[in-house]
Amino acid sequence: MSAISKRRVLVNVIGAVFYLVCMFQWLWSLMPYLPHVIKFINVPKPSKPVTIIPVNDLVVVGPPSPSMVIFAAAITVLFIGISIYVFLKLPSVAGKLGQKVTKSAAVRITPIVSGRAKMSAKKKRILNQRIVNYIKFTICLLPVIVVAFSYQIESQITYSLTMLVAGFLALIAIFVLVLQLLVARWLRVNLDKVY
Repeated sequence: MSAISKRRVLVNVIGAVFYLVCMFQWLWSLMPYLPHVIKFINVPKPSKPVTIIPVNDLVVVGPPSPSMVIFAAAITVLFIGISIYVFLKLPSVAGKLGQKVTKSAAVRITPIVSGRAKMSAKKKRILNQRIVNYIKFTICLLPVIVVAFSYQIESQITYSLTMLVAGFLALIAIFVLVLQLLVARWLRVNLDKVY
């Protein structure tokens, strides 16, 4: 692995951490609204009366057969393996998806911001990167605004705690984003290939 790709990997790992923090931040910001969404979705349906049949006999179960133990162990190992795989792939997938969304939005916004003026490729690339950075900062700050509007919603968690955690997650996300930009500049990594 060349020195350039090692530097890019380091910057991309920081970018993937940024997108993971943003995912947790968005999940947290939507949490006060969740009980109302569930209540809206789960409309009570008329149910039939349930009859309970009493069981008087106790069933004694012996030890499981060796084939059942092997089957249960295989299923357990399979699910642990899948969980580890997902845990390892999630940052990469989140980073690539986040990069794709922010870059495509920046490319679409650039002509609007520039007023459709003729620009050199270098100026267009710099403007695209600035727009990507603004989009990333907006991704960090928007969940705090969403939580701020939840003050009238009754929730099991107090409003002040919800705001405190949302602000803390926003600070972490902004810190990771600034860290990524500083490390990319320090290591002289091309920002076009950075998450």
